[in-house]
Amino acid sequence: MKHTLWIITLFFSFAVAAQEPLTDELTDSKSAIDHKAKHSFIFSGGMFVQNTAQKSNNDYYGWLASGAYQIYFPSRFVLGFEYLIDRSTLKKGIAIGSSKAKYKNKIKAYSIGVHLGFQFLRTEHFDFSLLLIPHYNFQKNLRKTYFNDEDGYVNTEYNEAWVFTPVLFHRLEFYYKLDRMNGFGLSLDGNIDIEWREFWGSNTLLLGRLMLSYRLTIPN
Repeated sequence: MKHTLWIITLFFSFAVAAQEPLTDELTDSKSAIDHKAKHSFIFSGGMFVQNTAQKSNNDYYGWLASGAYQIYFPSRFVLGFEYLIDRSTLKKGIAIGSSKAKYKNKIKAYSIGVHLGFQFLRTEHFDFSLLLIPHYNFQKNLRKTYFNDEDGYVNTEYNEAWVFTPVLFHRLEFYYKLDRMNGFGLSLDGNIDIEWREFWGSNTLLLGRLMLSYRLTIPN
């Protein structure tokens, strides 16, 4: 945990230092625009897949949607904030140790994260960035079990909270810019999270996401 906090502090420091003020030497209007921070709103949708490594038959996949706000600084550092929701498809199965109980499972997840990254490529029409996303992932697990003996359903629910690890909480982000304001992108997430209640315990969540995005950049 100590090393994770150091990583976050370091990236925040870089992001703040990246705010380079304009100087009198920038007399050309286009140069002045290029040396200002750019503010963007991003709307994304896509698919996710996850697996709890220490729990059998606990893999899920489904759709996701997110909204984010990002600042692109002149020195290529990126700072942003994101709210994301995951919704799994309905998963059916037979309860372990019983041939008389069938279940239907699904999860509803909410994630809040901070974007800390760097633009490796920044041209007139293309952007490519690597982001580190410290995040908190709250998941609601819903199960509907049907018992043959009782000819009825029992609904159960339990919650889990997951936090990022220093091992993997990355995003690769690629954008094609139609113009200064509008761009379309493709993002790929890879996360290894640990359960909040058992910090540094045995439960590990492996999570991947693939997203298509629209980015609206506010004109300078």
